[in-house]
Amino acid sequence: MVWCSNDTRQRDGVVVLWRRTLLGLTLAGLWLIPLAGDAPAAPPQATGVSPRAVAPGEERDIVVTGSQLAGASAMWSTFLPQPAALTPDIEKNGTDAARVSFRATVPADAPLGIHAMRVVTPGGVSVPVAMLVDDLPLVAEQAGNGTREAAQPLTLPGAVEGRIDSLARDFYSFEAAAGQRVAFEVFARRLGSPLDPTLFLYREDGRELAFADDTEGLSSDCQLQYTFEEAGRYIVEIRDIRYAGGGGHFYYLRAGDFPCINVPYPLAVPREEGARVDFAGIGVAEASPMFVDASGAAAPWLHVASRLPGGNASAFATVTVSDSSEFVEHEPNSTSEQANRVAAGASLNGRLQEAGDVDCYRFSAKKGEQLRFAGQTRDVGSPTDLTMKILDASGKQLAAVDDQGTDEGWLDFTAPADGEFVLVVADLHRRGGSMHAYRVEVSPAGGDFELTADSNTILVPAGGVVAVTVNVKRRNYGGPIELFLEGPDEGNPTVPTVIGPGMNSAVLTLQVPADAQPGTFAATTIRGRARIGDRDVERTASLAGVVRGQWNQTVLVPAAVEENLAYAVVPPAPLNLSVQPGSITLGPGLSTQFEVAARRGEGIDEAVQLAINPPKNGVPGNVTVEVKPVAKGKETVTVVVKATEKAPLGRYTVVLTGTHKKGKATVTASTPGIELNLQPGLTATVAAPEGALQRGGELAVPVTVTRNPAYSGPVVVSLEKLPAGVTCENTTIPADQSSGMLKLKATGDAAAGPLKGVVIKAVAEGNAAVTANVALPAIEVK
Repeated sequence: MVWCSNDTRQRDGVVVLWRRTLLGLTLAGLWLIPLAGDAPAAPPQATGVSPRAVAPGEERDIVVTGSQLAGASAMWSTFLPQPAALTPDIEKNGTDAARVSFRATVPADAPLGIHAMRVVTPGGVSVPVAMLVDDLPLVAEQAGNGTREAAQPLTLPGAVEGRIDSLARDFYSFEAAAGQRVAFEVFARRLGSPLDPTLFLYREDGRELAFADDTEGLSSDCQLQYTFEEAGRYIVEIRDIRYAGGGGHFYYLRAGDFPCINVPYPLAVPREEGARVDFAGIGVAEASPMFVDASGAAAPWLHVASRLPGGNASAFATVTVSDSSEFVEHEPNSTSEQANRVAAGASLNGRLQEAGDVDCYRFSAKKGEQLRFAGQTRDVGSPTDLTMKILDASGKQLAAVDDQGTDEGWLDFTAPADGEFVLVVADLHRRGGSMHAYRVEVSPAGGDFELTADSNTILVPAGGVVAVTVNVKRRNYGGPIELFLEGPDEGNPTVPTVIGPGMNSAVLTLQVPADAQPGTFAATTIRGRARIGDRDVERTASLAGVVRGQWNQTVLVPAAVEENLAYAVVPPAPLNLSVQPGSITLGPGLSTQFEVAARRGEGIDEAVQLAINPPKNGVPGNVTVEVKPVAKGKETVTVVVKATEKAPLGRYTVVLTGTHKKGKATVTASTPGIELNLQPGLTATVAAPEGALQRGGELAVPVTVTRNPAYSGPVVVSLEKLPAGVTCENTTIPADQSSGMLKLKATGDAAAGPLKGVVIKAVAEGNAAVTANVALPAIEVK
């Protein structure tokens, strides 16, 4: 199972096989974690982490709280090049089910921003928990700061992590000089907290100076920037807007002189070129730009950061690394006459500078040329509700779009004639300002696809199988898509899986050998590839929907987390299923079978009910899988697969789920993916005979048939659409042969000339649904 062997190291007894990518982020790697104590019965549940943030270059003990943490021996994170081991010199550390401490050495080049961590135990790996890498000094909230009079002192610049109780408020006091500018930013929902934070800024006497709630684009988190007229002591209050609270309502409050960023500007930089990155947000006019070189980026994104001149803290964001050309707008471009001229196919980056602002882009296209324009704003932190419309040279509107469900809008445009066209971009509500950056991704409107998966945390029992559903959103492409986990073939647990033609999902299965060690852990991604026309297209499955469910429906999912899948080997399950053969072939009108074997552990002695996964649309249309239970006392069952004569051709994957019930206990297991190849029942080829068919004579025509593996019987071959005066007797190719001879006969008065439209028809004996037709080669009657 060893893969990702770019580097091998040993630290504190942990053998680490890892691949390090740009900025120290591990995207794919496998770790063999030594076990600590007895294996727990359930996967670890990490519900709290302290501190919530770490600084680049520091060594820090990180305490994780939750349940099922006994046996924990490592902490994986997107900011660490290898897992952190247990903190030494803590008695029984790693044996407590509710608390564990890890010692992390944070790389000096660890990128600022939102990251994630996971805890690994012999019982599996936890779901991701959000953390920050920040350059601000951090303190913890102290008890008793629930009134302005008892406000906890806070030294600027600084950050504080705290928790809000129900009906409670937290107060912090600080000193500010006359003319001093201070920014405040709360991370709560973006870190998975249910807190809907609100900030109030007061003078020491209680007079309110400023207020912030639901800063646009930040998933209900808030930012506030204020310049103080007078020196003195001031107070900042944080609370939930609805006074909700409790153990999970945590927050991370930053305070200092930094720009309040929501997104970078532009939102994307080209991979093959250096680029300047500015920023969108509050108080960003003086924010220092960052110059990035994306040519070595291993990931499709980069962390970027900025400071204000003389500022004492950084702000951070994530910029997309694009494989296309990226154009940045220049004003004025508010009318068609002022439109920025762009090359067709270049993606567009702009900012709606003020309320009512409109941006226009002029491009040329040939008649029939197809382009897709896809907006990108709110899912990355911009508040803009983007609208787009395309005008022709006369100003006539040809197409327009706002939203596509919960996504930003997209347009598929086909040029009606050669000429110039104008793309008009605006906010639906005519809003604008420094925060309103956007990107319009422009690409050929050819075939493509997007993938999503239903889990980002997978537990694979040693010797067993686990299933993950992968869904596809297709764009002008209906063919097969191969699924796999990123990484070398050696040790990769992926069972070959295909989303078949016309299917919108497939179940990807992972399988590890029986001797796989519990505690083995890997971080990777789910990939899909397809051949579309003359292009090889690969896409990575998004797990943003899964993360949102785990992080209290945050809109903003960090790029480092959105595609991250973790799987861990856990102790063997009491029930395992296998199939033989793992690949079956049949065709329209045919049937075949495979065997399901149940490896039963202690107590698994009842019938194992089998079902297709998923029950609906788990197999292609006009295909039936006749599942039966593995009977009580039996180890195997034969499953028959039938295809009607209308069954589609192509490669598919079928997965079965087994369920064992005994008393109140239910145990389930998955089969590995079964490769289902739907091929023609018969194919026929014919060799051109030598010479012509003479009047009153005969001519032998050799025919070869290829049988589908699901059919092994005789094949009857005949000729259809013969002209008058030409005949041919049917011939039968025996079951043990693949070729035969047709004998054409021509009467003495047969019409001279070529035989046209004659068809050779091959039919499976006794099964008229299994046929093949091929045209008779050019034969002339003389």
